[in-house]
Amino acid sequence: MTIGIRIFLSILFTACVCVGSVILVERLSFEKALTAYIEQVELNSVGPIAVALEKRYAATGSWEFVEGKERWLSEVIRQSRANTQGRREGERRRADSGYRTTLPIRFGFGTSEPLWSRIGLLDTRGNWVAGNRAVVSSIHKDLFAQEKMIGQLVIEPSDSLDNQLNSNFNRQRLVTITMAGLLAVFGAAITGWLLARPISQRLSRLSIGAGKLSAGQYDARLMDSRHDELGQLSAVFDHLAKELEHSRDARQKWIADISHEIRTPITILKVELEALSDGLRPADEPSIRSLVTEVDRLADLVSDLHQLSRFDAGEIKYTLLETDVTLLLDELVSRYRDRCQSLDLTLKYIHNTVPKCKADKLRLTQVFVNIIENAIKYTDH
Repeated sequence: MTIGIRIFLSILFTACVCVGSVILVERLSFEKALTAYIEQVELNSVGPIAVALEKRYAATGSWEFVEGKERWLSEVIRQSRANTQGRREGERRRADSGYRTTLPIRFGFGTSEPLWSRIGLLDTRGNWVAGNRAVVSSIHKDLFAQEKMIGQLVIEPSDSLDNQLNSNFNRQRLVTITMAGLLAVFGAAITGWLLARPISQRLSRLSIGAGKLSAGQYDARLMDSRHDELGQLSAVFDHLAKELEHSRDARQKWIADISHEIRTPITILKVELEALSDGLRPADEPSIRSLVTEVDRLADLVSDLHQLSRFDAGEIKYTLLETDVTLLLDELVSRYRDRCQSLDLTLKYIHNTVPKCKADKLRLTQVFVNIIENAIKYTDH
C-alpha cells in the first residue's frame, strides 16, 4: 500500500469518525431535548387541572373531595375543559376583532391515552391520595394553596406522544444527518485525494531518481522548487546527485592522471631494460642509477596512492603541534635550491612572516614537497 493511499484512507477514516461522533452527540442531545419537550407538554396539559385542584383544596381545606372516588379526575377535567372552552370562545372573538392572544393548551396533545389514567395525586408527605397508583415518573407538578404546598401531581408520559414525536423527528433527522454525513465523507474523500495525489507523485519521482543514482546515472535531478519538507528532501537529493557526479568526474580524471604518471616510468624502465638486454646500452653504473630512479618514482606514486586510500578510509591520524610555517618553508627552499640551479631553474620564495599555528608538520611538509616537485617537473628547462 502506497503512502498516497494511506494518506487518503487516513483522511477518509478521520472524516467517518468525526461524522459518527457528531451523529452520536446529536442523538444524545436530541433524546435529552425530546424528553424535556415531552415533560413540558405534559406539564402544560395538567396546568388547568392543577389550578382546579388548588381551588378546590383552598375551598375545602383537605383532599377529602377526591378520596375514595374512582373517576375523580374526569370531573375535574370536564370542568377544566369547560373553562378552557369558554376562554377559547372569548379569545376567538377578540382575535376576530384584531386582538391577539396566546394559543390555548390542548389536553393530552392529541394522544389516544386518557389523561386521567396517567395521573396520580400525592400529598405533601408523598403518600398516594387518588388517581393511578402505578404512576412512577419524574414528571411532577407541585400544588399550592395560600402560598403553601399541598401536594403533587405526578404524570406518566404518553407512549403515543413519545412515539409520534420520535417518528416525525427521527425521519427528518435521519434525512438531514444522512445528507450531511454523505457530503462530509465525499468532501473528505476529495480533499484526501487532492492531498495524497501530489505527495504520491513527488515520492514516486524521488524513488525513480534514487533508482537512477543507484544505477550510476548521476545526472538525475528532481528540480522540486517547493519549500515544504519534500521540497527540502528533493533539494538535498539534487545536491547529493551533483556531488556524486562531481566525485565521479574527479575520480575519472584522477585515474587518468595516475595512469599517465605510472605509464611514464614503466615505459622508461621497459626501454632501458630492452636496451640493456639487446646490448645497445652497457650495464654500467649510470644505467643502473637511471633504472633505480624510475623505480623510486614508481615507489613514490604507489606510496601516494596508498596514502590517498588511507585518507579516504579515514585511517590517517594527524598530530597537531605548534609549527613555524615560515621556518619550515625556509628549510625546504634551501633543500631544493641546489637542485633547481643544476636544472637551470630559479626557485623564488616570496612571503611575509606567517604566524605559528597548530599543524601536522609531516603532512604539511608532504604538501609543500609535492608543490615544489610539481613545479620542477612541469616547468620548461
